[in-house]
Amino acid sequence: MDENKLVHEQYWNGMHKAKTHLEMSATKSYTGILLSTFVAEGKVNMKDQLTKYLPELKGTGWDGATVEQVADMRSGIKVEFTPGLLYSDKMTETQDWNGPSKYDYKNIIEVAQELGQRDDVERGEAFDYLCMNTEMLAQIMERIEGKRYTEILEERLFQPMGAEYGAEMMTNRDGEAVSSGGLHITARDGVKLMDIMMNEGKNRKGEQVVPKQFIDDLIEGNDEVRSAWKHDGFAAILADAWYKDQIRVLNVDGRRYITFVGVSGQVTVGEPATGTVIKMALLQVG
Repeated sequence: MDENKLVHEQYWNGMHKAKTHLEMSATKSYTGILLSTFVAEGKVNMKDQLTKYLPELKGTGWDGATVEQVADMRSGIKVEFTPGLLYSDKMTETQDWNGPSKYDYKNIIEVAQELGQRDDVERGEAFDYLCMNTEMLAQIMERIEGKRYTEILEERLFQPMGAEYGAEMMTNRDGEAVSSGGLHITARDGVKLMDIMMNEGKNRKGEQVVPKQFIDDLIEGNDEVRSAWKHDGFAAILADAWYKDQIRVLNVDGRRYITFVGVSGQVTVGEPATGTVIKMALLQVG
């Protein structure tokens, strides 16, 4: 399907076509796709250990994890959740989600250095959805490029995908981007990256933006990600699915979908068989 036709568009609750919304964890998919461009250029090898690119993580829970395992949320790191919460407030406060932090960490790497390894599964065995994995992918790209994540995202994805409106990225006080959940984007621009994924990685000008091999491998999956999915609670809802390169691939009633998913209903869905793209975004009102 290559008509590039808008079938339906609707806004409510104060939203409109030029208004951005917070993508939350759908941001992770942008980070995973962005990394694929580095792999295609030979700047990153997914089979390399993470510590090759981030040597200060040697001797921590990350030591021995490959970039591929980190991207697939199979790194085996162990995050101690804050009592009563589903996350570690050390990370979120270092990212300044709630204003000035009560901790003294200078950056996200210092938080990552404290993490150990799970002892209940083998590394690479289990899908374990942790934002810290995504943050390490962003750190790799910043080291290689010598630029901030936001600059890399703008140059490698937003400009070539033809974003119509401005986007924003949440950062901490030092400009360190929240690559696991900080992207603000319009719904219209939010469909563009998925449209590229549905068009074999090419934008509507015919320019290759995302490596076709990356998309093919994502859609096909592999034994490792299929098996890892069984270790997570999501498997009870849908058994025939996997998480690969920061993206969920779902198989429902004989149809396969690629999805970017945020916790508050931020969902972008693409169906490779038809090229159809659907974008939903909820505006949170306090």
